[in-house]
Amino acid sequence: MYQKGDCIIYGNTGVCRVTDVGVPQGLPVAGEEKLYYTLSPVYGNGTIYIPVDSPVFMRPVISREEALELIDRIPEIEEDTFQSRDQRAMAEHYNASLKSHACEDLVQLIKTLRLRSKTLADKGKKPGKTILLRGDMDALPIQEESGVDYASEVPGKMHGCGHDMHTAMMLGAAQLLKEHEDEIEGTVKLEFQPAEEIFQGSLDMINGGLLENPKVDAAVMFHVLAGMPLPAGMVLVPGGGITMASCEQYHIVVHGKGGHGSMPNACIDPITAAAHIHIALQEINSRELDPAGFGVFTTGRFEAGKASNVIPDTADMWGTIRTVDPEQKVSALIHQRMTEIAQGVATAYRCTAEVEFSDYCPCMVVDTPLAGNALTYMTELLGKGAMDMTPLTGGKPGGGSEDFAFVSHEVPTVSMFLAAGNAKEGYTYGQHHPKVRFDDSILYRGTAAYTYMALRWLAEHQ
Repeated sequence: MYQKGDCIIYGNTGVCRVTDVGVPQGLPVAGEEKLYYTLSPVYGNGTIYIPVDSPVFMRPVISREEALELIDRIPEIEEDTFQSRDQRAMAEHYNASLKSHACEDLVQLIKTLRLRSKTLADKGKKPGKTILLRGDMDALPIQEESGVDYASEVPGKMHGCGHDMHTAMMLGAAQLLKEHEDEIEGTVKLEFQPAEEIFQGSLDMINGGLLENPKVDAAVMFHVLAGMPLPAGMVLVPGGGITMASCEQYHIVVHGKGGHGSMPNACIDPITAAAHIHIALQEINSRELDPAGFGVFTTGRFEAGKASNVIPDTADMWGTIRTVDPEQKVSALIHQRMTEIAQGVATAYRCTAEVEFSDYCPCMVVDTPLAGNALTYMTELLGKGAMDMTPLTGGKPGGGSEDFAFVSHEVPTVSMFLAAGNAKEGYTYGQHHPKVRFDDSILYRGTAAYTYMALRWLAEHQ
C-alpha cells in the first residue's frame, strides 16, 4: 500500500518515513521470505520493520490543507446505519472502517460509536432534573506522619484533608446508582475534582462545561471532619446563606541589599523590614476593620536566605486573606492597606516591597430550600445520626474556605459535613496536620448519604 518515500502514521510512534519496501538484510525471517516496510521515525531514533500485511495500525499522513478540509466536512459526515443482532458481524463491519485507512471513514466510525453509546445511555432512563455530586481528590504538600498502614508513599504529599475519603464515598455512590440506574428520575452527575486546595479545580471544571449538557439544577458536597467532638458518622447540615469565608493568597516580596553577616552596615536587611511588615499588618484587623465584621489574614510561609552568615537580597511572605463579604468591600480595604503598609514600612527600612494577590475563592453560599431538603433526607436516612449544625455555629460562617463555592454561585448548593473520628476514639488531630487520621469505618455512611440525597431530591423535584 505504501511506497518508498511515503510518510505514514505508525501506532504510537507518530510520523515515520518509509525508507524501503522489501526483505531487510540481516533480519531473520521464519519460513518464506516476507516483504517488510522499513520505517524511520521522523521525531525519534531507530528503525522499525513492519510486515506489509501487518494488521498493526498505520495511516497515511495528510496535509494541513486536507485536514482543514476534513474538519469543515465533519458535520456533513453521517453516522453509519449498519445494524445487526450479530455482534461479530458488527465488529467486523466497524473494523473494516479502520482497515480502509481513510480519515473520513475514521470520522464516521467515531460519530457512529458516539451515537450508539448515547442511545444506550439514554435507553430506559426516566426524565427529570439533574443533580451534581462532588468529591475532591487532591492531596496536600505535607510529609505524612499518621502511622497508618496505607500512609502516602510519595515524599512530601499527604491526603491530609480527607479528600481520598470523599473520592472513595463517591465511587461507592457511583456503584449503587449504576445498579439502580433505571430507578433514577433524572440525571446524576459525578464530579471528581482536582485542585481544591489551590482553589482552581471547580472553576476550571465550570469553564470546561461541568454545569451544562445537561444543565445542573442542584449541587451537593460532603466533607469529612476529624478531631471534632462529634460521634463518628454524624452528618451535619448547615442552614442557608454564607457558611464559609472567601479566601485568596497574597505574596509580599521585600527587596534589600545582601552581603556578609559581619557587615550589616554595608547591607540593607530585608528580613528586618519583612518582620516589621508582618507585625504592622496585624493592626489592620485590630484597628481598621469593623469589629462586627470578619476579616482574617495569616502569614503561613516566610522565607529568606540560605545561610546563617549571609544577609539575603530578598525576603518573601505568603499568606491568606479570608472574609465573608460577598461584595468584597472588606477585601478591597485589606488590599489597599496591606499594600500601603508593606511599601511604607519597607521604605522606612530602606527597602522596597511588592504585593501580589492571587487564587481568589468566593464565599460558600448554601441554598436555604436545598439545605432544608438535605436535613429532611439525612434524617430519614440516619435518624439521630443527622443534625442541623446551626446550633453549633450560631448561624455564623466558618473561617475555612472551599472552592466548591464557585459552583454555589451558579446553582443551588448545599455543603454538608461527615464526622470522621474524635479524640476519645483516638482521632486527635484535625485536617492539614501531618498526624491526622480519619475513621474509615464511616465511609459507607458517606456513600449512602450521597446516594440517598440524589435519589430523594430528584424524585421530589420533577
